[in-house]
Amino acid sequence: MSTSFRWPNNILLVNHTNNVLTQNILYPFAFDEVACRKVGFGQTPMIHMWRHMKAFVLGMRDWKLPKAKEGVAWLQQQGYDVMVRHSGGAAVPVDKGVINISIILPKPIGEINIHHDFEIMYQFIKNTLGGFSREINKGEVIGSYCPGDYDLSINGFKFCGIAQRRQTKSFIVHAFVVVEGSGSDRAALVRDFYKIAVGNSDEFIEHPQVEPTSTASLSELTNLNSVDHFVDQMKKYISTEANIFEQKFESNNIEIDNDEILDMMERIKSRYREE
Repeated sequence: MSTSFRWPNNILLVNHTNNVLTQNILYPFAFDEVACRKVGFGQTPMIHMWRHMKAFVLGMRDWKLPKAKEGVAWLQQQGYDVMVRHSGGAAVPVDKGVINISIILPKPIGEINIHHDFEIMYQFIKNTLGGFSREINKGEVIGSYCPGDYDLSINGFKFCGIAQRRQTKSFIVHAFVVVEGSGSDRAALVRDFYKIAVGNSDEFIEHPQVEPTSTASLSELTNLNSVDHFVDQMKKYISTEANIFEQKFESNNIEIDNDEILDMMERIKSRYREE
């Protein structure tokens, strides 16, 4: 790794990819928030992996668009569960072909290096996919949804975006990885949401200018053809770096009470208004 980062000796892998979530999309984000606090106070560092059947995650700037509520209503009519996240980034669709990964680690005292945090996830994805593509590039992909300096791409097509969330004693680096299905269909959905959310204003309103041809899935770009295949490769990589202990998402052994997660869901939800 090009950074000075070393994986902790022990990593708890909370893997929920085999049981696709259908519940409130706020749940896994609230889980991460609570888990991050626990890791900051000494619990084992964690990798949390999950999928959702059909959801759409907005950034705070998306929620402030003039017709955002109309855009959300349009998505809900199509069966999408919609939320506004408080980490960085813009609109992202998540479904059973998209793996969401959160790396949750303690923060070294007195150290603030956001690029270092992003680099951890970049190297994690790059090493996981090392046997499938020689080049995993980082850098903004023009025309992609949720664009950023740490877009990950193959042959110019974005397949992964990275965001981060910092607490006082710990931090989360989150990535969505488009593994199966059509990347362009997902990008078209985001483009159409923005068309509605921006409305017919004559004024320029800043938002991502999404082009469907910017995005592709790993199954379209490589011979890695399934979520299970990706998870297997990820486990092989991380087991070379640390001792991993895999537990089910609902396990009581992760020392997180469900009431804590429900309370955090309400806190996240209170940061924006749904009516």
